[in-house]
Amino acid sequence: MIATIDVKAVGSGGDICAGTGKVWVVSTNIERPVQTINASSNKIEAVFLQHATQQPFKVDGGARSSAGYTWISGYHSKTVWVMKN
Repeated sequence: MIATIDVKAVGSGGDICAGTGKVWVVSTNIERPVQTINASSNKIEAVFLQHATQQPFKVDGGARSSAGYTWISGYHSKTVWVMKN
């Protein structure tokens, strides 16, 4: 084991993916719905609480990274967010 990182990903769903030096963690925890971990330092880099419309993230789907972007889905909200890595 290299590191254990407590991202407080409590709740009933979530996902994890990696891309461009970051690990993206999504969970149904409304206080920490979308987080990035710096893959070099194993430290939480950012916590995203809301998207551009100022509405809170309600993440209960998946996350995938590709070509410099991370795609995050909200199953119940029928929404997909894209974030530049």
